[in-house]
Amino acid sequence: MVCILKGREHLFEFVNEAHIKVLGFDATGKTVREAQPESIEVHGILDNVYKTGVTAELNEIAVTVGGRIRYFNLTYSARRAQEGEIDGVMILGTEVTYQILAREALKESEYRYRQSQEQLGLAIDVAKVGFYDWDILKDRVVF
Repeated sequence: MVCILKGREHLFEFVNEAHIKVLGFDATGKTVREAQPESIEVHGILDNVYKTGVTAELNEIAVTVGGRIRYFNLTYSARRAQEGEIDGVMILGTEVTYQILAREALKESEYRYRQSQEQLGLAIDVAKVGFYDWDILKDRVVF
């Protein structure tokens, strides 16, 4: 996703197709606050990059888009006019929502697996039972 913002109001001067897909519309000609009023997580970051010129690299930042939390890796860099003064901000980003959700689902699955293993161990201890496995090919039993 690529955006070029102009001025201290962060007017969308250019957005690519990936950005249009994320927002669901072409924000060209609108300010960030007009196009994404719910994305308050990034407004201050944009203001800071514009004021200081210091690049902001954000990994897995949660951003509200269309009333839904989505995650992005974003780089905000100051854009400078030929004279050297900051006249906008350039944004390069990648959505990582699905990777974050998959990682969280995996963590939840691992947690549930550990819980079930612990419960099974307790049940075996309480019932005073055990398991065995018979390797038919080697005719070996493991208890």
